Amino acid sequence: MTRRPMNAKRILGIFVRQTGMAVPFGVFFNLLFGEGFKTLPDYFLVSLLFSYVIAASIWGNRKWVLPRILRASRFEGRRALILEIGSFALAATVGSIVSFTILNLTVGHGQLTTGKVIATFLAFTLLFSALFLGWVYAMRFHRNYTERIRAEAEANAKEEQELRIAGEIQRALQPDRPHVTRAFAAAGAAIACRTIGGDFFDYFDLPGGKLGFVLGDVAGKGPPAALLAAMVQGIFTSHVEDGGPCGASRWAGSRSVPSTTRPTARRRRRSAPATP
Repeated sequence: MTRRPMNAKRILGIFVRQTGMAVPFGVFFNLLFGEGFKTLPDYFLVSLLFSYVIAASIWGNRKWVLPRILRASRFEGRRALILEIGSFALAATVGSIVSFTILNLTVGHGQLTTGKVIATFLAFTLLFSALFLGWVYAMRFHRNYTERIRAEAEANAKEEQELRIAGEIQRALQPDRPHVTRAFAAAGAAIACRTIGGDFFDYFDLPGGKLGFVLGDVAGKGPPAALLAAMVQGIFTSHVEDGGPCGASRWAGSRSVPSTTRPTARRRRRSAPATP
């Protein structure tokens, strides 16, 4: 778990937050058990006591208790999460019991130990502990989910950018202007259905004023087909002088392009029996 350093700004923020959380609880319990506005400050002070003590108990659990429990148990994943939730629930319950004990020994003068008061206290303690833990972990899961979606979006954007660059490189390998001679002009274009693809073409001059061209379509789509198409196009371009297009195709087919078909068994030639 990541621990943020304690400083004056963070301590002040904790006091402000806990004080703000005590306000709705003071109003709630005053509506249930109070006598109007004259008892509202008393219930606010009681809620403030509970808020500070429970916050201190949770902070102590986060700082000292939970790290030792996780190291000792060596749990991971869901089991570690269940253990963490249970430890914070127990810490909130302990803080509530300590607050109730302080309240009983100071303001209550030992008169808050009846069965009805204790049952009411335990019921509210369990209820609010469950609600707060559910809210806290719901916010945590939402934050983790948002971070994961953001990371996936950034990864997809990076991959799309790389594919766009690869598409620009692939288009740069193909002729970008018509091939013009005295007798005719040749022009072409390869438009991939995705960012990159396996279609390619090229044309080149041959001896005797002839024009040679190559047109290919690699089976498949995406990066694998584009890589194979670039390799074959490079083979034709570099070996076109070795016998023209036919020499380039024979060289590419025999040496560089991997075969995707299963090899067939070759029949051995039977030699004629020797005559005596």
